[in-house]
Amino acid sequence: MKTLTFSATIALAALLALQGCSDRPSIEPRPTLQPPDAAAEVEDEEGVEEQEEVEREPQYTYSPVGKRDPFRSPLVDVVGADDRDDEERLTALQRWDLDQLTVRAIVSATANPVAMVLDPEGHGHMVRRGALIGRNWGRVAAIRRDCLVITEQRRDATGAPMAVQQERCLPRDERDVRFEEQMRRQIQ
Repeated sequence: MKTLTFSATIALAALLALQGCSDRPSIEPRPTLQPPDAAAEVEDEEGVEEQEEVEREPQYTYSPVGKRDPFRSPLVDVVGADDRDDEERLTALQRWDLDQLTVRAIVSATANPVAMVLDPEGHGHMVRRGALIGRNWGRVAAIRRDCLVITEQRRDATGAPMAVQQERCLPRDERDVRFEEQMRRQIQ
């Protein structure tokens, strides 16, 4: 019985293999393509050459209308970063006026000095030279031993731009004030 089943399987495979073979090829050869601008010359039965234009395939042109930009981050659509207004693009220190910010510490003994500024909510922010601060697009111009020098761009009455410098200094202790008063008395 095993021999008969094995024989039947081989016969069936041979029959399928023979059925798949035929005289004609299964893949037809492609016609040779001619350049789109060329015209084909065809000879007539009478030997007269006629020029027949080759059918041109439509050229593909890309239209970005209705398609997403492949170079744009998909997170921009989720977060909506492009739709944010200027208020949301401001740094944390640009949301407050300079009068509302207080300088709490300055480290000036380095090549790149750093200052810590507290906002009205009590959050501390580290500031270096060039950082944006204040509502009027101020920049930290310098960090001195006890003060920050901030330059803001404003417009005068005629509309001409002008730079205004302001200093925000460390708060002074009562001991420091008393010490300075004593020193002045001794000098005078």
